[in-house]
Amino acid sequence: MHNDYGDDTGAKQKFVHARIFGWQSVKASTVYALVVLSLVAGIILGGSPLFRGVLFSSDEAASAMVAAGGRIDFDNVRRWRNMPHTLDIHSHAQQPQQQVQQQRPRLLFMTASYTMDQLKAFQQTMDCMRDICNAGWNVTVHVQSASDLTYEHERYKEFQSRLWCEDSHSYVPLIIEHYDKIGFGLNSKHRHFIQGHVHDFDYFSFAEEDMLLTISHLKAFINFQARLKLHLPKTHLRYTIGFLRYEDSTIDTERVSWEYLPAVTHVIDMGEKLGHYIATNNLNQAIYLFSQEQIVDLEERCHFITEPGQNAFYREMRKAMDRDWKYMAAGVSEWSSSFQQVLQCGMRRIIPAAHYETFMIHHAVDKAQSRRPRGELLNAREFHEIIRDKIDNNKVVSIEDAYNTHVYNQYNLGLMDTTKFAGKSMWSWGVDKEEPV
Repeated sequence: MHNDYGDDTGAKQKFVHARIFGWQSVKASTVYALVVLSLVAGIILGGSPLFRGVLFSSDEAASAMVAAGGRIDFDNVRRWRNMPHTLDIHSHAQQPQQQVQQQRPRLLFMTASYTMDQLKAFQQTMDCMRDICNAGWNVTVHVQSASDLTYEHERYKEFQSRLWCEDSHSYVPLIIEHYDKIGFGLNSKHRHFIQGHVHDFDYFSFAEEDMLLTISHLKAFINFQARLKLHLPKTHLRYTIGFLRYEDSTIDTERVSWEYLPAVTHVIDMGEKLGHYIATNNLNQAIYLFSQEQIVDLEERCHFITEPGQNAFYREMRKAMDRDWKYMAAGVSEWSSSFQQVLQCGMRRIIPAAHYETFMIHHAVDKAQSRRPRGELLNAREFHEIIRDKIDNNKVVSIEDAYNTHVYNQYNLGLMDTTKFAGKSMWSWGVDKEEPV
């Protein structure tokens, strides 16, 4: 009977091939192994984004990295390759505009896209970026996407076309980094991009995709930060101008706030030269805006860029909050945009009381208001009266009381076991007292 060994005796026969490249003979199993090895190597070299950069052009490598869910480098040629072509009618203006572009203040705006369900808010956000460019800024938009939004998505060209900037005769760059479904950790991924581009931009903002940052916010931020630097030359980097969120009421024509209850909203008296500011126990504003100088300082003091997410400090703080719950959360998604710079890095976020309306920012989905009964929502007039009452009747606190007492106790920072994050997280809560000059 014939068997798999080659003859009827059961003796194993060795099949050989003719001489190949100087070999007298090669076992069939060896040839098969070489073929399999070659196929595996081909798949690895051809499919890996890392090796595609060696075998193919940089543009093909970038496309492969995007398709594989990786990050692409900040590269003008690469990002423009994914954008609509500039209209020929403007081609004569490109060279002088490029020279002007270099002198424009540079803003990196970053946002995270979890789903395509908030399309209207995302479109409004893109409109804000276009308006900022038309006001004379050099804007770059960077999206961390765990949704269907990629360069290949059918609506990508629509989003990019929406970013045509008439002032610069160019499109605002729209860079997309795609990730798998990684939960609220997506909110911290923007910091990977910042690490390599700290000196490429003058201002950095990260926001949830439904926060409408306007040119008025930017100009007011710059003016008041300059004022802080003038009067607090030694400690100005420990302060930042913040925002107050509002929504348009879904049942009437009022602007309403659902977050800032009177008892935990403080008016701070910072002296004659600086005036009054607002601070709240609720630190969630779903956005940050920092200058390059602030970003560098945050990284040097508390590893703000390289230690994001649910780090050792954050985990211990959450445990301390659970020990004495005070009905105010510090969620994972809000940590990167709102809480870390204050609670871990010790920045004091303040809003100028005299013109606080300038620092009110629209939460464009208008749905968070449903978390509270209508009677607990403050409309614009009511909030104004609360602030005026605190100022007129001297119901004010010092900056030290606002943060070293109210905010410090709100998040139970005194209940944390600092040994749990010693050597793992940098914590710089204390701020030296400085009299305004």
